[in-house]
Amino acid sequence: MTAESIVQRLTTRRVGDVMTRQFWSVATTDKLADVSHELIERGLSAAPVLRSDGALAGIITKTDLLKEKEDVDPQLTVEAAMTPVTYSLTEDATVADATAALGFEGIHHLPVLNAQGKISGMLSSLDLLAEIASALGYQQKRGAQGLIFARNAS
Repeated sequence: MTAESIVQRLTTRRVGDVMTRQFWSVATTDKLADVSHELIERGLSAAPVLRSDGALAGIITKTDLLKEKEDVDPQLTVEAAMTPVTYSLTEDATVADATAALGFEGIHHLPVLNAQGKISGMLSSLDLLAEIASALGYQQKRGAQGLIFARNAS
């Protein structure tokens, strides 16, 4: 494995290949308290927020929830606390593009849109780190001591 081959992989591999396709979404009208509970129950740190027509409106993150923690009105909706979507990627964006977007914007999650402009997945900084580790030759292995990470000897 050479530096050139790693760069080649990161500049040709598509976001659609590394994103999480199964995601949980919420509506702008959902109650913030309910969404907060569900994020915790599902072990998620973010969810895309959709309008009634299915269009992407924003993203709700644990950080958004923490900002609203004090004196939360039980009627407060997700729309009041979400971060409106200012960034998204398409499935055909490269892993390198996604890494730059998350890194330079200081964000950890991006909605991914299909060719029709509908959300088809979510991409997290952890998805990108796993892809970069894989490009460097690392893989997960189960051993006698549990899950370990090993680098291929190629």
